[in-house]
Amino acid sequence: MAASTSARSEVTSDSRRTTRLITCGALAGVLFIGVSFAQTFARPGFELRQHALSALTLGGLGWLQVFNFVVTGLLAGACALDFGGR
Repeated sequence: MAASTSARSEVTSDSRRTTRLITCGALAGVLFIGVSFAQTFARPGFELRQHALSALTLGGLGWLQVFNFVVTGLLAGACALDFGGR
């Protein structure tokens, strides 16, 4: 009986971990697009049809896009941890 309970709690723990890591991946995409587009509309002279999103790293507010790249990269990496073990 104890082995069955232990196995069940292990499966539940793995399921929660998988859910958290997949959520990280989903948040990464939404966060990247949301922050990037918010900056494109807030920056005078930035034209999305002419400039790459990485150009947002230039200037005084460039740290926002750098932070965006780092956070979304970490979230995507966390999601990849889940799929790497399968």
